Amino acid sequence: MPRSGEPPQQRQRFDVLRVRAQVAQLQRMTAENKWTVDAFLATLDREFGTDSGSNVITPENILLKAKRPSILATKPWHDVEHIRDSFRFKTVLNDLAQLPGIVDRLVSNLGATIIKADLDKVLSPKEFGWRIVAFDLKMPHGQLVGYYLPVREFEVGKKRGGHQLFERVRNLDPTNPADRVAMARVQAESRAFDQKVWNAYLARTGDDEPAVRASLDSAKASAGGAMAYPSKKSPTLEGGAGARQLPSNPRPAEPQSSNTHATPAPSSVTKAIAG
Repeated sequence: MPRSGEPPQQRQRFDVLRVRAQVAQLQRMTAENKWTVDAFLATLDREFGTDSGSNVITPENILLKAKRPSILATKPWHDVEHIRDSFRFKTVLNDLAQLPGIVDRLVSNLGATIIKADLDKVLSPKEFGWRIVAFDLKMPHGQLVGYYLPVREFEVGKKRGGHQLFERVRNLDPTNPADRVAMARVQAESRAFDQKVWNAYLARTGDDEPAVRASLDSAKASAGGAMAYPSKKSPTLEGGAGARQLPSNPRPAEPQSSNTHATPAPSSVTKAIAG
């Protein structure tokens, strides 16, 4: 550790070495956990007819996310050790009615601890209008990972312009007045886009808000014993706050693909986006 009287250059060198070690630690844990997660997802897809896949964030993108201005604006303490999705995976739902059963399998079969369950965005989306179920998980060997469960329409909508809207402003600085104006404009456009996508989902499935809420409440009950931590106190990498994440002996890494299956575009969302 650097000492208080050390020159800035030496402290900066220590910070670089610390960050490199943390990123390397995340990569080792990812190489180990990917085997477990991919097997879990394959079993899930066979049972539910869903489309699942895993994704590994590159070291460069880990560093970018650690210092993203929009995150630091509300979490100035945020750094590499707080990254929750250096390894992330998703299951694309055909219907939100599948959610309670999938959460049951998550609790009983994956061996991960649910750190945070975020189901409220489905009916109460935030600034960009994105509606998704998300879990922050702690794997048995300590890594924090993200598990996302969008419905088919949102997965297709993301690829047909939804995510590009976010990309346009993701690295803007919300403390800059001009950037705030640009962000507000894009957020309004994104909310309108995602509302069309949500309407397409409701039209395809015949769901209404009470039916969706019933599925979400049932999924919350399935995840019932999970502990939720506020972000500032959530378990982090060694050197950060909270419990330590330490890798055990990693297995050799498999080739890393972003998704195991392609999600076909429902005609309902194609028409909604075009309209």
